Order: sequence, then C-alpha cells, then structure tokens
Amino acid sequence: MKYDDATTKNLVDLWRTLGANPEQISTIAKQLGATDRSIIAKLSQLGLYQRQPYKDKQGNPPQSKAQLVEAIALVLEKDPELLESLEKANKWVLKLLLDNLQ
Repeated sequence: MKYDDATTKNLVDLWRTLGANPEQISTIAKQLGATDRSIIAKLSQLGLYQRQPYKDKQGNPPQSKAQLVEAIALVLEKDPELLESLEKANKWVLKLLLDNLQ
C-alpha cells in the first residue's frame, strides 16, 4: 500500500487516538484497508512503533547459557573460564543450579 500524506496523517491520528497501543494495529489496518504488517512498517518508519521485547515462556527477559554460567561463577567466586564447560549443560539445569546456589 502506498501511503500518501492524507493516509499517513489519518494513520498517525488513529494511532494516537487509540492510545498508541500495539493491540489496536488490526483495528487500524481494517479501517485503512491495509495489512497489519504494512501498518507496523509505516509506524516504525515514522518512529511511532517499537517492537515489543522478547520474553521467555515465564515472561522474563531471556538469558543465555553463558550468562547463567557467569552468574554461577560469581556466586561461587570463581573465574568464569573455569566453568565454561557448564555451557554444554541443559539451560533448565543451569537455572536450577543457580537458584540453589543463591
């Protein structure tokens, strides 16, 4: 979809009127006859939409195995390089180990 000045102004007005809520993308798309992805792309280009940060299944920011091993090394007061082979372990096991050490 090509966004002319009038359509862009209408899009921005709708976005602000609906509270700049990402859940309203579908509503705006239907009103303008565009796809959700098109609306998101245009809002992003205008600097009005920012992607939601990724969360894991529990709703927490994700942690890499390396970060978990560093945290374990910090708790044990050891050099993280000594424990780097722990990165081969299951992430759930690393979290369990860290939780029990803290």
